Amino acid sequence: MKKLLTILLCLTIMLTLGACGNKADEDKLYFIAKVIELKEETMLIEVTDKGNCGVGVGNQVTVSTEKIADIIADDSATVTDNYLYIKFDGTIMESYPLQLGEIYRIDITNEKGESIE
Repeated sequence: MKKLLTILLCLTIMLTLGACGNKADEDKLYFIAKVIELKEETMLIEVTDKGNCGVGVGNQVTVSTEKIADIIADDSATVTDNYLYIKFDGTIMESYPLQLGEIYRIDITNEKGESIE
């Protein structure tokens, strides 16, 4: 009886954790940050609104410019000092500055996260 109860408990836990695995795109983690420094392949940003993720306000993060390369090619001056809405997979590498795992989307926004394009 105890073995059966243990097996049922393990199955319940596995099913519960499995249900958390794949979320729709709108459920991805996001935050809003201000661009501090722009380089050729990376940019340094500072979080201004933690959105629905664990990155705290004021933390600095290094992000690849790959997702906004077309915007930068048009006029990099419009990117510096602007705000970005960043959607990512939730992976945060604890280095200084912080680094993110897979980034799904970056949009230029105002400080409230509203698109300005």
